[in-house]
Amino acid sequence: MIDLGQFVDLRLHCGFVIKAVGFAERPLLDALERAAVAQTRIVGGSFAGSSTRV
Repeated sequence: MIDLGQFVDLRLHCGFVIKAVGFAERPLLDALERAAVAQTRIVGGSFAGSSTRV
């Protein structure tokens, strides 16, 4: 299992900062109902996301 804590407060090249990372409780789908590996949200100047295995 990957340690998601290593990504918290990580500054991305674009200037955003990852503020939260977590595993999804159920598989994610994109707008076309294809399997997705991550979901992101931009809140103010911060980046929050979650991911799951496909």
